[in-house]
Amino acid sequence: MAKDMSKIEPITKKKGTAYEDAPEDLKGTGKMTDSQGICEYCGQSRFVKIFPGEDPDKVATRECECSEARQERELQNTIHATKKGMDKRLKNISDDLRESLKSWVEPIARNELDSIAVKLDASTIIKIVNKKDKPTCIVSKHDVLEIDEMDGVME
Repeated sequence: MAKDMSKIEPITKKKGTAYEDAPEDLKGTGKMTDSQGICEYCGQSRFVKIFPGEDPDKVATRECECSEARQERELQNTIHATKKGMDKRLKNISDDLRESLKSWVEPIARNELDSIAVKLDASTIIKIVNKKDKPTCIVSKHDVLEIDEMDGVME
């Protein structure tokens, strides 16, 4: 018996996840098709709805309930939440710098890097660290001591 695909809500419509939206180039097509994909972690085959050009195996992996796929979803959601938080917290810096800093979140979340620190100015340091297995952005501000330089010889 064929599986009724009409009741399956695609992952792109779920709110509160890193997969809220379809890829930009697929938005607005409105033409989802039925396909079959395979989870890259457990190999389970499943029917999925995809946009044209979307990889059915990636969608099947996103929707799979095996422990590895769930763990990857949790990691992706954490990365997504960290980046959203950085957008709010670092709104006073340039978009290019903020995007550059956000690009370091995933390697840190995957333990490929321990941390990164960027000195913005004399009193501000931004650090991205893996704190309790979650990437965290820390903004440190400190007072700068003014040191007067004297010309000549001290008497």
